[in-house]
Amino acid sequence: MERRSRAGRGSRRSLRKVGCRNPGNLVWRGLFAVVGVCGLIGFAGLYGCQQSSSYHPSRDLPYMVLSDENWENVKALSDRVGDVFRFYSDLFQVTEESVPQLEITVTGSRPGVQGSDAGTGSADEYPALYRAAPPRIVFRRPPDGSLVLHEVAHHFILLRTGRRLATCLNEGLATYLGWLAVGENGPILGDVALEHGRTAQRAARAGKLIPLATFAAMPAERFYAPQMKKMHYSQAWALVFFLLHSYWSDDLPFHEKVDLIADITAEELTRLEPAFTSFCRGFPARQLLEERLASRDEVCCCSAAFRLGLLQDRRASDPLLAIARDRSRAAKVRVVALWAAGIIFLGPDGAEAGESFFAALHELEQDSDAAVEEHAKELRLAVERGDASTIQSRYGAIGCDTPFYPAGRIKVYSE
Repeated sequence: MERRSRAGRGSRRSLRKVGCRNPGNLVWRGLFAVVGVCGLIGFAGLYGCQQSSSYHPSRDLPYMVLSDENWENVKALSDRVGDVFRFYSDLFQVTEESVPQLEITVTGSRPGVQGSDAGTGSADEYPALYRAAPPRIVFRRPPDGSLVLHEVAHHFILLRTGRRLATCLNEGLATYLGWLAVGENGPILGDVALEHGRTAQRAARAGKLIPLATFAAMPAERFYAPQMKKMHYSQAWALVFFLLHSYWSDDLPFHEKVDLIADITAEELTRLEPAFTSFCRGFPARQLLEERLASRDEVCCCSAAFRLGLLQDRRASDPLLAIARDRSRAAKVRVVALWAAGIIFLGPDGAEAGESFFAALHELEQDSDAAVEEHAKELRLAVERGDASTIQSRYGAIGCDTPFYPAGRIKVYSE
């Protein structure tokens, strides 16, 4: 070893001597090195442009967002994903240090991106796919807040449970989280995915709910079959909502309930079948939403108000107008409740507005808050004309264009 060391030192001395005697050699070598490095960088850049023309790596969280198009909103999406990572880490009780790197790509219909742990099918059928190994989400279109919540939820469900759940439970949890309104401190648990609840209710009343043990054993390709996909997602959402809010105690934290969902057996599902069917048949959407309407949390109250309007149940107009008249509430909450009441009369199944409704609007037009007064006047004119498009254009005014307000995806009226 000592001999080798001396030989090595001798070799290094020889190289230094050659360099000193022939300084031109060093110049040429330096030039060749620079050209070579530049060539490699240029090739890598060209290859990167083919794969992704924009990307945004997170500095403190284990994910990066890429786009294969020149999409200027890549940083905004990255920031949104960062928010989701932070409150999912808390919600699932998963430490950020244990989360593997997640690659998120916004792409067109790039060839070769097929298959998913969250679903199978063509790009036309699925706007996004999650793949577990290596962790990757491919968005087939720029995602809204609901889609981001749903797909990143798949990542954290896997991290929390350590295994792949039955498809209906995996999708039920992700759908539950994807349809929550989100405030500054994270998702507002218990919010109602209105269309899923209605679909499950119709199926229960028609005797078409899938037996739960059969549902849990359903293979993925059958769950994602296009002709039944909507029904399967709705029953999956209803099952998870039932487990989280009607079957297990509210005293249990969310992450412990996720563990219970992961460990639920076919025998237990069979035992709770009658209670689940009864829950779906009498799905208490209005009751649930009116309870949340009383919340002093602005995001929770606004979300409940808007979804109450979408129910198009005339009985919901009174509690909504009561919120609109409540001067102790923030102006934004009052305006949301006001327009939500308007949806009841201007939606596709709208009821006929009565004298009490117009009397409430006239009262609000005299309100001391200028914003409430303005919106009351605009809504009264819209209802008098039967102009549903006014509400459609007012999504921004009622908070439905914010990043995490998935209720805004539901159309107020038929086109």
